[in-house]
Amino acid sequence: MRAVIINGLRERWHLYLGSFLTVALGVGLAQSSLVLLLGAVREPVPAEASPVDQMRFQETNLTAVTVLAVMLAFAAFLAVAIIGSTFAFTIAQRRRELALLRLVGAGVADLRRVLLGEAALLGGAGAAVGVVAGAGLQRLETALVSHYGFVPPHFAPAWPVWIIPASLAIGPCLSIAGVLVAARRIQRVRPLDALRETGEQARRLTVLRLVSGSVLGLGALALFAAAPYGGRAGGQAMAMCVAIAASLCFAALAPVIVPALAVAVPRAGVGGRLSAANLRDAAQRSASIAAPVIVLCGLLLSQPIAMLSFASSRVDELHATTSADLVVTGTGPVGAGIHDATGVIGASTQYELPVALDSTRDEAGAGTTADALVVDPADYTSVHPSADVDALAAGAVTTGVDTVGSGLGGQAELRVGPVDLGVVRLSGSVAGSAGSVLIPRRRVPTDLLADAPATTFVTTGGNVTAATLRDLARFGHVQTFTAWLDAQRHAGHDASSDTLVVVLALGVLYAVIGVVNSIAIAASDRRREYAAMRAAGLTRGQTLRTAVLETWMVVIAGLVLGIAAAAATAAAAGVTTRHLTGTVALVVPWPLLGATAATVLGVTGAAGLWTAWSATRDRPVVVLQART
Repeated sequence: MRAVIINGLRERWHLYLGSFLTVALGVGLAQSSLVLLLGAVREPVPAEASPVDQMRFQETNLTAVTVLAVMLAFAAFLAVAIIGSTFAFTIAQRRRELALLRLVGAGVADLRRVLLGEAALLGGAGAAVGVVAGAGLQRLETALVSHYGFVPPHFAPAWPVWIIPASLAIGPCLSIAGVLVAARRIQRVRPLDALRETGEQARRLTVLRLVSGSVLGLGALALFAAAPYGGRAGGQAMAMCVAIAASLCFAALAPVIVPALAVAVPRAGVGGRLSAANLRDAAQRSASIAAPVIVLCGLLLSQPIAMLSFASSRVDELHATTSADLVVTGTGPVGAGIHDATGVIGASTQYELPVALDSTRDEAGAGTTADALVVDPADYTSVHPSADVDALAAGAVTTGVDTVGSGLGGQAELRVGPVDLGVVRLSGSVAGSAGSVLIPRRRVPTDLLADAPATTFVTTGGNVTAATLRDLARFGHVQTFTAWLDAQRHAGHDASSDTLVVVLALGVLYAVIGVVNSIAIAASDRRREYAAMRAAGLTRGQTLRTAVLETWMVVIAGLVLGIAAAAATAAAAGVTTRHLTGTVALVVPWPLLGATAATVLGVTGAAGLWTAWSATRDRPVVVLQART
């Protein structure tokens, strides 16, 4: 059995090359992300920092831990998915070989041991390479998260002594986890059916694919329906997950959906008709190539749509609920003098302050941190006429639904770093807060606001004079309310983009590996098919063009399904933002969509051309006369 496993890997190394690279990359990223994650968790709060700076450090550190944890989980998920897809496709390519082994006496358990043994060896080799590559990936990942401000510039986490043994164990675990589902298919392989390609082997859609695709589709619908009632944070997360569930649903049902879409792509000539026929007859091959494209587009497009749309929704809510002509931005306490500036009718200053709200009940771990706005209730109503500030004026802290839903209950302990501001009563959000925590000014000591960003909304009745601008300039930078809103919109988009760059770059890399790997595996089993096409009268150039056209038809079908999954997130974001603010906020990154389509078509076209060129190097007669 050991010789069968080793010989199988040696003879089919080109089929497993993509999985080997995926394991190596997965182990390297898991190792580097784990080291960075542990370093971020253990990073001490600077002792000399002020209470506000300590809170900001903790907030940034929490963001870093979240991003790194997402990257770690993302790497493991995509690695298992790509490895599983590779082994499933490989089993389909080897069904005749497996059937022959069954006929000569091998049992189902023997074949399962062969596949698991191949996965373990592949994982061990990939892990060894991944451990070495992990050091370089850690430097790259550290530079990336440091560049975008998730960790301090001096961040240099130490390596735990157990990280290398753990990394070496991750590789086989990823490979075995990826092959388990594929290995289960062996027990359904009937030798004679496999040799004749009838029975279970002739089905486009297995029961497992049908059930999993249906469950994922229902899950996407459930997330879509629940998103409007999850608040800002919950609604955004559920809107993002709609596309993930939908893209996985499409990937599971791809053997039926992809050929139906692919043959609808305009085509002409013998090559076009031949490509369409190949797609109809090789549904599993088409699905294996399209699945990574579907998941790539679903992830790559849906995340920015949700994040940018919800960031824009906050600005839209401020625009709808704020009555101001000018905005003055600065740092530290503004003072009452701003009300005496020429032409000023009303002014409301809000200070940005990171705070912690901890539960006063017995439950451990209940609490939340947030960027709060410290405001004067009386001034607040002068620029937010529809705001009900009775609770705020009585000393309560008004919160968005996201904070109320965090398990705090009706009251909480308010603090800024080590400074305890006492127990406060919690109330619902008010107009103009955009879901932020609002704290009455009298509850916060002045020294905590010394370095706090201050934003003052000023109303002048539309009468803005040079004297007004000159007087207000003494308190900070003056700009129109419209210009300030535009700046806030761009700032929100930039913050969302920073997170997306760090996380989605990983997904793009994995998806490209998965697509190219599927194309390479498919071409490796088509030497006789290409030889038959050339023997029937097609030139080598026509054969290559047919192969590229077939690849593009599949990829275009995958792009359509991936965009459809992203459109589901767009619809969920639109419905949710309308429920929250009364206005639909929808931002679609069209340049990203165009770049994604062009890149995927370029990469897959090049991969299809190269693999077809490699498979057609021998003369057709030599290939057709060969026994294998």
